[in-house]
Amino acid sequence: MAGAGWIYMNADNQVVMAMAAPIGIAPSLLAETRDLLLAVRMTTTQGWKNIWFETDSTTLLSLIENSDTQTPWIIRNMLSEIHHYLNTIEQFKSTHIYREANQGVDG
Repeated sequence: MAGAGWIYMNADNQVVMAMAAPIGIAPSLLAETRDLLLAVRMTTTQGWKNIWFETDSTTLLSLIENSDTQTPWIIRNMLSEIHHYLNTIEQFKSTHIYREANQGVDG
């Protein structure tokens, strides 16, 4: 059973907002992509200008940074929407984080 979730923290590492929701049986790349989509939607809704996205998915990082790569069909529309939102955010940074350090979201 996969879930989507994210945690927004400010520059002082204080939790500002968090979200978690089940998405059913799904591949991990689908869940990670859904996480980022929900996060960038919330970022633009809140009017936040800076976002630092950490993920344990090196595949998702590669797809975000190299939009000309072969995108799996199952996430193609979500990735397109993510790129649209990222173009409206002033500063976006994405980095890899090991799964063990991502326990707040991965549970």
